[in-house]
Amino acid sequence: MDREGDQYVVLAEAQRLACNYVVRAKHLDRVLVDNDKGLHTVNAAAVAAPVVLERPVHLAARVKRWQNTNLKKPNTAPRASRTARLSVSATTVEARRSCGIPVAEAPPQLPINIVRVVELNPPDGEAAVEWVLLTNLPVASTADVEFVIDCYRRRWLIEELFKALKTGCNYEKLQLESEKSLTNALAVMLPLAVEMLRLRALSRSDDAARVNEVITKNQLAALRAVAPGLPPRPTSRDVLLAVAAFGGHIKNNGDPGWLVLYRGWRDLMLIEMGMQSKM
Repeated sequence: MDREGDQYVVLAEAQRLACNYVVRAKHLDRVLVDNDKGLHTVNAAAVAAPVVLERPVHLAARVKRWQNTNLKKPNTAPRASRTARLSVSATTVEARRSCGIPVAEAPPQLPINIVRVVELNPPDGEAAVEWVLLTNLPVASTADVEFVIDCYRRRWLIEELFKALKTGCNYEKLQLESEKSLTNALAVMLPLAVEMLRLRALSRSDDAARVNEVITKNQLAALRAVAPGLPPRPTSRDVLLAVAAFGGHIKNNGDPGWLVLYRGWRDLMLIEMGMQSKM
């Protein structure tokens, strides 16, 4: 989870349910149980933690998202893509229960592993990348710590899945109210969101041999019926653009968004069903 998940009750509940978690810290001033090192906050413990490894990580470019500088969120400044050299440290602490949390809702203290990731020698004018991660995954070895980092890096892929589900499939706009109806709709839409995400990810590899991973023979036949210009041996990107065009995407508008991709994929599935019913 991102920083919104840094809540003592959430972490305690995950621990109670024996669920592994990796959460980016928001409350760096979270108070720790007194220890012999004299470290009283998460931030102090993270900064003092011993370095266990260094590794390069590719950072994607970030475009400007906020026109009004008064509304600019922290850590969202535009940047060019680069390969960052990261220093990684880890330690284990005991966090103290936050003030105002009833005793019945959470234990008085909670063991938490901290992994701090900070960029070494960032380019001039660029802010250094820094993550402070809270986790109950082990951090005893270098491999353990690398696994925690890689888990957090998957957060962006999870965010993209949520975008496919909410923006593409319009899940939130269904205005369903009961748990049963919400879960039924989710059961139908989530596999579709996964397929759209896989198609978009593989389309960036431009690998013709991987087309069968994102589209079946019947779906490809259906797509040819509505996209006669599809090459004889289409790449994954050819398939992506054809599906999106079927959903209303205009090529001059750049890469397709989730909504047109969803429309195209949904209608393609309907055509496939119609073709199969006539067989």
